[in-house]
Amino acid sequence: MKIIYMIILATLSIYANIGNIMALRGNAKVIHSYKTISAKSGMKLYQGDEINTGKKARVQVVLKDGTIVTIGEKSSFRFDKYFYDGSKKSHLKMKAKRGFFRSVTGKIGKVAPKRFTVETSSATIGVRGTDFSAMISKYRERYRCHRGAITIKIGDMIKLIGAGETFDFTPHAPSVPPKAIQAAGRKRFIPKATVLDQVIHIEHILKNKLPVKVPPKGLPCDPKLNH
Repeated sequence: MKIIYMIILATLSIYANIGNIMALRGNAKVIHSYKTISAKSGMKLYQGDEINTGKKARVQVVLKDGTIVTIGEKSSFRFDKYFYDGSKKSHLKMKAKRGFFRSVTGKIGKVAPKRFTVETSSATIGVRGTDFSAMISKYRERYRCHRGAITIKIGDMIKLIGAGETFDFTPHAPSVPPKAIQAAGRKRFIPKATVLDQVIHIEHILKNKLPVKVPPKGLPCDPKLNH
């Protein structure tokens, strides 16, 4: 009986509306149930939906728990799993495949922060009541925390990023002096980093003199300011 209930619950979550596109600029597509449709302001989104944006496009999504995700131009972002009932069973898993995104966590980030994650091609981002952004490309990934804190897990390494800090990661850089790699591994990684073959971890910590203010009606989404 319990198994049947879980199957029914999983089925309902797939077809349940998880949020809406609240703002749209330029051209964007939504891949839903293997169909590609044009994105529109006010459009409902469902678990598994993927948003792909064109040149100079911007999409802002508000999920049911109040989580805000802003997706920049030439980006691909997917909402893999979503469930919210106000309890610790709530969860959100998203995937940033390429380009720029910025997210302000909603109620899930408060009631179940360990079950709120964003994956990239190289890392898994965890949150602590956060406003954060990332720029994902083939040869470089940049993570920035605007408020609160985030953790970035790359392999067996965990990186803590606080408010106003930026972390750069270069997935493919085979020709790097061993001393430089060892020095990077000793800096702010928790626990001490182990170096993976053909992978370099480069860190740049940038301190803001002034805190980043988020407009109440939306989020700034300008990739030029974040890379």
